[in-house]
Amino acid sequence: MADLVASSLKAYFTSLTATSNIVSEYGSTFTFGTNLFIGFEEDVDECLSLIPYGGEPPSKEGDRQNPAIQIELKSASKAKALKTMQSIINALHNNKSVCRGRIQARNSSPIMFGIREAGKSTIVVSNYYIKHVKL
Repeated sequence: MADLVASSLKAYFTSLTATSNIVSEYGSTFTFGTNLFIGFEEDVDECLSLIPYGGEPPSKEGDRQNPAIQIELKSASKAKALKTMQSIINALHNNKSVCRGRIQARNSSPIMFGIREAGKSTIVVSNYYIKHVKL
């Protein structure tokens, strides 16, 4: 289920146009395999990674799951990373149109994760639950 959510988010990010707030803050559109990855990316200094994980246990009825995903953004500019991630949080929180459930941000602002070796890029993350995904 988490992989389905990641695939839905991949489709969402690759469909964004230059007029979207996310692309405007990031400075370019997203292309899978170049600056958008599922799982851990290759050694790329400017990219967005979708990292799916299982999330909460399924409902007691067994017909709904609550997968989760972490979105990681790497950028040479700290300001760009923070502004882009805030735009992503604003766009995805309580969104019901991206995947089969409601996306809920676990944090209302980006979390500064650190700086990569040799100061190449800043890493910022945000975490999401996808609530009530019917099987």
